[in-house]
Amino acid sequence: MKISPLAVLSCALFVFTFQVTVTDEANLPMMPYYAELIFDGKITDSMSFIIQSANFPIILTGDANNVTITNVSITTDCSVTGQVAECRCQQNYTWSGPVCTLYPQCCLNKTFCSISVSDDTPTCQPKKRVTVRGTFILPDTFTEDLNDINSAAYTALKQKVGDQLKIHFSDLNEFDCVKIISFRINSSTGNIIVEFVMLTNAPFTNKMLLHRMEDLSSSLNGSMMTVNITGIVEMTIKEGNGKTVKSEDRVVITCNLEDNTVKPKWFLSQKGESLEILPGNGVEFGSVGPIYSITILKASENWGGIYTCEFSQGSIKHKGVKTLRVALLPDYIVGVANPQFPDCRENGVIQVNSTCRIKKSNETYTVKWTNAISNLKDTEEVYTSSTTVNCADVADDITVMCSFENIMGQVKSQGINISIIKGDDNTCPKDGDWPLTKSGKVAVLQCADTEVGTRTLKCGESKWEESLEDCIDRKLYEVLQNALKLAEGLGNPKEVVSNLLADLAKIENTSTPISAAALNASLYVLTLITSASMKANTTFSGDVLIEYVARANCLLDPSLTTTWKESTNKASDFLQTIENFAKLAFANNGSFSKTFQNLELICSPILANNTIEIQSAHAPVKMNVKTNSSKATISTLTFFSLNSILPQNTMQGFGVNSKIQSITLVDAEPQGVEITFQLENETNSKYKMMCVYWDFKANDGKGGWSGEGCRWDRQDSNLATSSCVCDHLTSFSVLMSKFPISLPWLDEIGYVGVGVSICSLMLCLIIEFLVWNSVVKSNISHFRHTALVNISVSLLIADCCFLSASFQGGKGSKLCLPLAMAMHISFLVMFFWMLCQSIMLLHQMIFLFQQLRKKIYLSFSFALGYLGPICIVIGTYMVNPAKYHRKDSCWLMYEGGMKGSIFAFVLPVGIIVIINTFALVVVISKVMRPSVSEGDKADVKENVKSILKAVIILTPAFGLTWALGFLTMIFDLPETFGAKSVHYLFSIFNSLQGLLILITGCFTEKKVREALLKRVNSVYAPQSKSET
Repeated sequence: MKISPLAVLSCALFVFTFQVTVTDEANLPMMPYYAELIFDGKITDSMSFIIQSANFPIILTGDANNVTITNVSITTDCSVTGQVAECRCQQNYTWSGPVCTLYPQCCLNKTFCSISVSDDTPTCQPKKRVTVRGTFILPDTFTEDLNDINSAAYTALKQKVGDQLKIHFSDLNEFDCVKIISFRINSSTGNIIVEFVMLTNAPFTNKMLLHRMEDLSSSLNGSMMTVNITGIVEMTIKEGNGKTVKSEDRVVITCNLEDNTVKPKWFLSQKGESLEILPGNGVEFGSVGPIYSITILKASENWGGIYTCEFSQGSIKHKGVKTLRVALLPDYIVGVANPQFPDCRENGVIQVNSTCRIKKSNETYTVKWTNAISNLKDTEEVYTSSTTVNCADVADDITVMCSFENIMGQVKSQGINISIIKGDDNTCPKDGDWPLTKSGKVAVLQCADTEVGTRTLKCGESKWEESLEDCIDRKLYEVLQNALKLAEGLGNPKEVVSNLLADLAKIENTSTPISAAALNASLYVLTLITSASMKANTTFSGDVLIEYVARANCLLDPSLTTTWKESTNKASDFLQTIENFAKLAFANNGSFSKTFQNLELICSPILANNTIEIQSAHAPVKMNVKTNSSKATISTLTFFSLNSILPQNTMQGFGVNSKIQSITLVDAEPQGVEITFQLENETNSKYKMMCVYWDFKANDGKGGWSGEGCRWDRQDSNLATSSCVCDHLTSFSVLMSKFPISLPWLDEIGYVGVGVSICSLMLCLIIEFLVWNSVVKSNISHFRHTALVNISVSLLIADCCFLSASFQGGKGSKLCLPLAMAMHISFLVMFFWMLCQSIMLLHQMIFLFQQLRKKIYLSFSFALGYLGPICIVIGTYMVNPAKYHRKDSCWLMYEGGMKGSIFAFVLPVGIIVIINTFALVVVISKVMRPSVSEGDKADVKENVKSILKAVIILTPAFGLTWALGFLTMIFDLPETFGAKSVHYLFSIFNSLQGLLILITGCFTEKKVREALLKRVNSVYAPQSKSET
């Protein structure tokens, strides 16, 4: 038989405990036994020495069994004098619960306990009582009668399990008792879960407990679930162990468990809620050897409660528990007087009531008033006093003070200024709730009962100025307070963040407009969530990230743009907050995306070191990454309206021309990123583009755009998209210069040149009109001059349209499209008539004896020269009307590569230039042959040479001009020397087209010069004769 601790008592009384083993009864549990041993008080010291120095184990032989005593501990000693016994507990022992019930004087007197010798002897128990609460699963199926403690099944199972618990746990050091608490069902398997509690009077090691748990599980064919142990962990609160600490005191709580190899977890229980303590703004973690500690930087209401220090080793948890009480002070005091501005312009006595409103708490405050009498009814939140203002005696303003003193003598006060209105004072009249107010003063109103904060309105020179509201909904205030607790270190973000976001969503879904104060509070909640999660190294699933982004989406609504402007410099911080939270989310379950009204979220896992592509409708991303983690994730956030609230003018002369995209990587390194942005406004060669990122440190922390580490990929960009290549990650966008880049004198050269060209063409047409009858003598000369007139007219129309478009482009004019189509047709007509010239020359040289009739070549030329260009223009426009022309220049569109309506001009012109070149080669070879120059073909030969000369000069000149024009579109920015040269050459050559036609078509032709000279002489000849 095993007998647990035995207590022995003597006149010089010692109570001692000892471990007992009864042989041949190994299956019987040890039970506690108590006995009294009385001996002469004169041998107290000797008896103490004998007991404590005895050699154990001691074997006692009995008739039936042998008893082995394994250890002895003295617990209590008593000295008896007459009929009175004075008993004392030994070190590390204290009076037991029954003793305190029977003899209250024992527990009140910490030194000794006096009793009558006829009474039962009081006994002491160890101060460190160990409580073990555990659960284990039995293989049996749970039945409903186990819910009834009076049922036979319940009684039988309790007896069976209880006996096994006693057998396996009773040999622990100073085992006291074990008790079955309840049986309940395992919801997943339907088996029986047993809950029990065990008490011992001495600590034990995990190894000792684990050995017995394994034996118990084997005996019952079950499995142990959890074991929670209290009483072994040593826990202290240095600044307030069992006492109340002052508000904002620094408090250190320590925790120690012998033979421990793991760090503890810390918990704080308040109002039935248990919060895990993690690194935060309000707490610091530390350790010195086996002693772990947390330091509360400023004690407050958030930090008062029951602290638990928990060491977990497998299924065994050791817990230490301590209570911290904090004397509170009000978080805020809102003081308001009524009336705020007593009107003493007429003598009299005015009663002023002053009110101080605080947050409701459990603290009992002593409230004192200065310059007021607290004779009005108070509530838990509102305290009111009265002040009598005698207008005849008062000279200055009055300040009423309300002071709140806690139980530790700490005081927090709030002053309420009562400004007196006197005879010559200017005032602002009463306006709704706003009272009559003295000029230069600020009127204050408390917010509605459902809100927290104040409203203020300043009275200027007898005129109300702009009001300021600092009111937020009480529910939002509660969410903010919970977020502050989380940021301080109270609560596990993995468990708390989802609830905070859900509470925030409920508030945002109300119909109440979001004020600046509410916006700031919501922003602060999201910021606190991010900072707390980062400090605790918490990671989240995609669902939490989507919910977080949903809350950000609500705050980015365009209707709040004005409200954002009242929150100076908050947008940059908000962007950084969202970026940082995105770094905490993993796409463990595959890619996911969500498009909201104001932003788009795409999140994807990174499976290996390779190229990652994110397909976004607004800004596709291509990136090379390096990672060794299976959890590597890439997230992109595209903001649709963020630019309107970010600090403006951070890069002078440029404006944002795309969405803003934020890219984050988790557990991976970028090896270069390429983003293709859809541009908000199509670009052209006159505007400079920049790829930038948002630098949060720029402008003294206000943030700003920076181009460092990013470049614009001109080759992969076009009018509608812009490609950016960067060597780092953050938030990116594309900037476009607000004003076109202009070269010195380029516009002036163009305007003067086009003017010269127009004048030359008009002069050419006038000359043709004057000499037409004199020079048109044959079919070929008729064709030559007809072609010259049509070329001149078409180029004249094109130049006039070009000049008009220079003043229409970029202004959104309805004339832009007609001008673009007119120029397109006119320039094509010019080249098609040049083609007609080449075809006619080719026919003349190949078919020498078959002259074209006038009707045939005129019909052919007009059909080809006009119908061809018109069909090309209409067809091009019909294919894609939206992409036909550029509104900034009223000309055809180039989209990069071989894309754009400009090729409906370039390709026909290129083909015509090639055909004309071929025709020139053939015609020149024929002209050089003698047969062409013989006979009566002198006139034909002369006209052919004239046409040939025009084609030889105009074809390469015009072809080169428009080749340069096409290059000005490819060289989108005139920044390099080559690009500048192309722009200048195009402007010069473009201005020479009309002049070249005048020279080649009129001034270099002998017959034209002679006819013109003859016409001039005929005008001046009569005048000279009459004068003679």
